[in-house]
Amino acid sequence: MSRAEDALVNAAGQIAAAQCQWLLAIADLDGSGEMKDFYSVASWLSWRCSLHIRTATEYVKVAGALKALPRITDDFSHGRLSYSQVKMLARVATPDTERVLLHIARSSSVGQLARVVGTYRSFLESEADTRARSEGRSLTTWFDEDGFFIIRGRLCPEDGAVVETALRRAMETMPAPPRPHATREDPPGNVLEHHGARQADALAQMAREYLAAETQDQPTATLPEVVVHFDFDALTKGGGEDCHLENGVALAPSTALRLTCDAALVPLIQDGEGNPLSIGRRTRSIPIGLRRALQARDKGCRFPGCTRHRYLKGHHVHHWMRGGETCISNVLHLCHFHHGLVHEGGYNVVPDGEDFDFYRPDGSRVPPNPTARSSHTGTVESENARSVTVEPYGLCSGWDGDRMNLGYVIDAIVDAQNSDPPKLE
Repeated sequence: MSRAEDALVNAAGQIAAAQCQWLLAIADLDGSGEMKDFYSVASWLSWRCSLHIRTATEYVKVAGALKALPRITDDFSHGRLSYSQVKMLARVATPDTERVLLHIARSSSVGQLARVVGTYRSFLESEADTRARSEGRSLTTWFDEDGFFIIRGRLCPEDGAVVETALRRAMETMPAPPRPHATREDPPGNVLEHHGARQADALAQMAREYLAAETQDQPTATLPEVVVHFDFDALTKGGGEDCHLENGVALAPSTALRLTCDAALVPLIQDGEGNPLSIGRRTRSIPIGLRRALQARDKGCRFPGCTRHRYLKGHHVHHWMRGGETCISNVLHLCHFHHGLVHEGGYNVVPDGEDFDFYRPDGSRVPPNPTARSSHTGTVESENARSVTVEPYGLCSGWDGDRMNLGYVIDAIVDAQNSDPPKLE
C-alpha cells in the first residue's frame, strides 16, 4: 500500500474503535434513566450531537445490541470491524451465533455480509407455520375493577412484528423513565417506570396519533368524543376529588386539568354534591385563529430540546378554568409527553417576556442550551490509546476474492444456533 492508503486504512480502524466506545457510552446513558426531560436518548442525540433522529435511533439500537454480543464488541473496540459490519451483525446475531457470524464478517466483503444477513433473516421468517398461527389470533379488551384498561391477545407473527416495531419506534420517541429521589428507605435499584409502563405509554401514543392523523386533513371532521365528569372544586380550587370518565373510571384533578387545557371533549361539570352545573358541547378551547398564531410563533413543542412539531397541545400557563386568558401570551404549544410533565409531573412553566422558562419539580431550571463539558481534547488515536490498542490494518477484509457458498454459510449459522458452533478455524 502507498503511504496515503496506509493512513486511510489505519484511520478507519481508529474511527471504528472510537465509535465503539461512543456507542457503549450511549448504551450506558440509555440504561441510566438520566434523560427524564427527553423522549429518549435518541432525541437527546439528535439535539445535542446534531444527528437526524433516524440516525440517532439506529445508533441507540446498535448500542443496545452490543451489550449482549461481547465477541463482536471486542473486535469493534479494537478496530477490526467497521460500524457498517456491526450494524448488520446486530440485526441477527445472538450469543449462540455471534462467533460464526464474526468469522463470516472477517472473511467476506461488506456486500457479501449483507447477503448473508438478509438470507438468514428470510430463513428465520420462513420457519413458522403461518396458517396455524393465523387461526389462533385473537384480541380482547376490558376495564378491570381498579379502572385499568386490560388488553390480552395473540397476533400472527407478521402482524406482531408490525406492532412490536411500531411500539419500539413510539418508545424511542419517548423519554427515558425518571428515577425517584433515593432515600435510605428506598429499596436498591428502585425506578419509577419499568419497560412495561413505557410500552403502555407508547401504545396510547400510537392510538392518539392514529386518531389525530384521521382528521388532520379534514378540519370539519367529527373528532372522537370523550365525556369527562369534572368536580368544579377540583378544577378551580384544587380541593375536589370527583373527576371521572363516563364509565366511572376515576381521574386525578391534575389529569382533568390537562384534558381541559386543549381537548375535544364533552365536559359535564358538577358541584360537590354531584349536581350538574353545566353540560358543555364538544369544543376546542383554543380557536383556530390563535392556533395558527401559535404554530407560526412556536413551530413545535416549546420544551427545551424537544423536536416534536406534530400532534401538539395548546397549554394555558395560567389555566383558563382558574381565570387564565386564552391569548397568545398565556398559551404555548407542548407535545403530549411534555404537556403531561407540566400537569402531572410537577414541572412548571414561567413566562419570561416573549419566552417561557421551564422548571423541574426540584426547582432547577431546564436549560435551553446545556453547557457542553468534555474531557476529550486529543486526537482520535490518542483517545483510543486510553483504553484499547488498535491493530494496524485490523479493519482490512479477509476476503480473498473467492465466490461465496451462501448455502454452506447459512447452514453454519443455523448449526451454531441449534448446537455447538462448527469449527471454522
